[in-house]
Amino acid sequence: MNPIKLSVKNNIAKIALSLALPLAVCTPLSAAAPNGSSASYALKVGVVDFRKAVEESKLGKQEQEMLENMKKQVESILKEKGDEFQKLAGKLQDEDFRDSQKPEALQKMEQQYQQLGQELQQAQGQYYQAMQQQNFRIIQRLADIVSKASERVAEAKKLDLVLNDDNAFFSAPSLDITKDVVAEMDRLAEEELKEAAKNGAQPKLDLKK
Repeated sequence: MNPIKLSVKNNIAKIALSLALPLAVCTPLSAAAPNGSSASYALKVGVVDFRKAVEESKLGKQEQEMLENMKKQVESILKEKGDEFQKLAGKLQDEDFRDSQKPEALQKMEQQYQQLGQELQQAQGQYYQAMQQQNFRIIQRLADIVSKASERVAEAKKLDLVLNDDNAFFSAPSLDITKDVVAEMDRLAEEELKEAAKNGAQPKLDLKK
């Protein structure tokens, strides 16, 4: 029975896809003019690579680092329990050792072995669930930040529509606004940090790294 291995980046990428900005792929790129006239005009569109925004923003990097540290702590605890379990299993499988023990002692060790196995299995399930919940919470927060940053960039560039790259079959490189969104995400995070300091709250992240 081996401790579980948790892939932080893969989990983040997988959940990121499910929480990507909800966008309509089939939206027509022409519509009524904003002044209310019947004339049509071309929509101004921007495209964001959500995964890249998560991985390159300061906020995303630090959230991933925090999750990676949590993962290491989990694996360390599970390894300790797993080593203890394997050590006891080795003794019980050693015939010479078994012959040297009294029946009562062997029975006690076998009970301990079963208990350790159950504890290890339970710990694996609990820690895996905790990691998944933390992972989901991080992505929800990052999705919210990406959404707010995209809105600001859209206003600055006078865009009518911002698409997530994962929701488009094709987009011209000239439509990509990911760098602008990442920069805006960093500004939003700095604003949050200053607001937390102003209110005397504990900042969630150290964005100076």
